[in-house]
Amino acid sequence: MNSCKDSFLTTVLQHIKSKEAKDFVRMELLHHLSRSKAQLLAKGVSEAEAEETAVKQMGNPIELGRQFNKLHRPKTDWMLISLFTLAFAMGLLPLLHIPALYSHLLSNRLIHIVLALIIAATTMMLDYRKLERYCWWFLGLGTGILVPVAYFPTATIQAHPYFAIYGIGYISSDAALPFLFLFWAAYSVNSHAKLRMMIPVYAITMLSFLLSSLPAAMIYSLVVLILLFKSSICWSISRILTVAGAGLSIAAAVLFWFTRIPYRTERLLAFLHPKADAHGNGFMYVKIRELIASGGWFGAGSSTYISNPAGELVLVDVAQSYGWVAMGMLIAVLILLLFRMAVLLRQTRTGFGRNLLAGILTFFAVQCAYNMGMIAGFLPLTSIDVPFVSYGFTSTLLNSFLFGLALSVCRRRHLVTAASK
Repeated sequence: MNSCKDSFLTTVLQHIKSKEAKDFVRMELLHHLSRSKAQLLAKGVSEAEAEETAVKQMGNPIELGRQFNKLHRPKTDWMLISLFTLAFAMGLLPLLHIPALYSHLLSNRLIHIVLALIIAATTMMLDYRKLERYCWWFLGLGTGILVPVAYFPTATIQAHPYFAIYGIGYISSDAALPFLFLFWAAYSVNSHAKLRMMIPVYAITMLSFLLSSLPAAMIYSLVVLILLFKSSICWSISRILTVAGAGLSIAAAVLFWFTRIPYRTERLLAFLHPKADAHGNGFMYVKIRELIASGGWFGAGSSTYISNPAGELVLVDVAQSYGWVAMGMLIAVLILLLFRMAVLLRQTRTGFGRNLLAGILTFFAVQCAYNMGMIAGFLPLTSIDVPFVSYGFTSTLLNSFLFGLALSVCRRRHLVTAASK
């Protein structure tokens, strides 16, 4: 009768494509067959008859195999993809009313969006679980990008250092973020993670970010702290790291204040008291409020006060040109996208997948929250864009790659292995 059971299992598994799902389903079916057989044996049925009856009770093996294949195959979340595409589409609004001299920006942006969709779709098809074993390679790639930018820049653009790579162009420290996120997501879920390894890695990378880009340093620090709290490290170590991170932040703020670098101090004072320097560093703070207020419900036309309407002040331009309703719709799309990612995070079964999705969600959420707080006047102006909406080739590629990783996690959030059971 073993041949009857084996034939049944073989027929079922033939209709399942995933190798991991086959192992899991085999264990599940063997468990159910053993339990049914034991119940029949307890009723006095012979062993051979009990096994044959147990197999028949399982039903049609072909139908069962098809049902299991449907259950254990990757599932694309079309709602998340729709919100992602809609955010990109709404990012075109500021480019629809720019002067003819800059009309090429619209065509460039359309090319950027097409490339972003291709990158996101390609990355989504990758099995993110295979990346976990390469965590140290990702650390090497991340630091290999970050260190030259921070310590050996070949150009400075708008006070930010860049490093030139032949055949590629200029890269900033932002290009190191996805590789470092992958490292922390993989290493922090490792049960053998060592504090003595984490501290120097975090210290070196954080110092390099501080030297190259303060916004990137802030985002990186928050993502790492979130990943450590979700990691397999004991809570005491996580708390120590959190306190240490908070202490370093306070120390950096105090050092920044007492060194009194003139232009930074002036910008901070302008943020605190914009009307006191309304014709200097406080001009944009005052003007942003005026532009948003003048937009009304349905917009008042384009403004010449925003030099880069599709950049970090894209929400201001949308509010002024298309009205509060349009800005509210754009913000709602971004919030829904983040909320959907949070919902899918709770459904993800693997530790690496949860860490990776949590890090990417934090990365996008921090940018959105800071940018919204910035235009509301609660936070100082800085070069933090709105994900998927603001114009920028490098940021578009970076965001689409990370979003593609998030989609890869979401597609496989229900998949389990026999070991995880």
